[in-house]
Amino acid sequence: MSKLTDKQIKALCPKDNNYVITDGSGLQLRVRANRSRLWSFN
Repeated sequence: MSKLTDKQIKALCPKDNNYVITDGSGLQLRVRANRSRLWSFN
């Protein structure tokens, strides 16, 4: 997996269901159907 870039993050669009994008180093971006975004680190 590659690191998330600013361009990739800005291009993400909400879908009918929530989904998660990860960079492979524990950083995750959860994109929700209501257009909100939530960062988490595991």
